[in-house]
Amino acid sequence: RTGTVIPPETILELFNSEFISLHTPILFRNFDSSQIEVDGQRLVRASIGIGFRGREHILVGHGNGPIDATVAALGELGITLNVKDFKEHSLEEGSSAKAIAYVQVEMDGSAKYGVGVHTNSEEAAIRAVISGVNRHLSETT
Repeated sequence: RTGTVIPPETILELFNSEFISLHTPILFRNFDSSQIEVDGQRLVRASIGIGFRGREHILVGHGNGPIDATVAALGELGITLNVKDFKEHSLEEGSSAKAIAYVQVEMDGSAKYGVGVHTNSEEAAIRAVISGVNRHLSETT
């Protein structure tokens, strides 16, 4: 304890470095999603471009929404996780506002939080999942 007030800019910088700017071991590149029908059930297909441990990958997963499809896609890398909690809200007003998503992911019995920010709310959610996975993997490797 220093007994001093921490400036808001410092808090934001620490938050960004811990959650938003964490790009290893998974570097998010891009994503695309579409709705598909499988056995009469409407699903989301997510295609996610990433860099992982020096190699480029395009992961594809299917699920009941973009987060579920992302979890399935990460399975292609042998990454198994459960999303325990998810919240999202706007950071600004207007239709072009940035969204911020928060997820709690559980891997190997350990829970970590991830955060994603983007003008596309689906991408904010996917970035949040990857942030949580990166936080877990960076502490276990």
